[in-house]
Amino acid sequence: MEKCERLFCETLKAVFLGEKGTADKDSLVVGAQYVQNPDGHSKGTTQFQYWIEVWDYAGGSLFRGFIIEKANKKCLYVFFDQQVIGRDLKHGLIALLELASTPAFDCPQLVVCLDRSLEEEKEKSFMRDLGWVGFQLVTLSSLLNTKEVLSDSWLFLTMEV
Repeated sequence: MEKCERLFCETLKAVFLGEKGTADKDSLVVGAQYVQNPDGHSKGTTQFQYWIEVWDYAGGSLFRGFIIEKANKKCLYVFFDQQVIGRDLKHGLIALLELASTPAFDCPQLVVCLDRSLEEEKEKSFMRDLGWVGFQLVTLSSLLNTKEVLSDSWLFLTMEV
């Protein structure tokens, strides 16, 4: 779980784990929901379900991510960092799509969090390849129905499973 949490930039910590600047003080407990703001208003209904790690033996990739639930709809988020890019992802991506659609996970949406620190050519090529599979570039705002939120560390691509 801690290895997955380390992939969070400040934006992801603020959106999924709590208030900016306070998110890294404690590890989030699975099943925890947003707490109330000091003014008593709830921050949202997003709830963590699971942290996941999936090892793709065929391609040699380790995928880390998490499942959230918002408004009774689950979503699987998976980080594609520097260690994943450039490897054979066919089998791993198929496994992630199948895992998301299992009754145990029941996630109708898969979100790939693509590392922004990639070289521009690699990033464009990888995004084009994911586009051929059916992924579309989105923002966290559209995924979570919130005000505009951008991450300096991650690009988000989504696909209906």
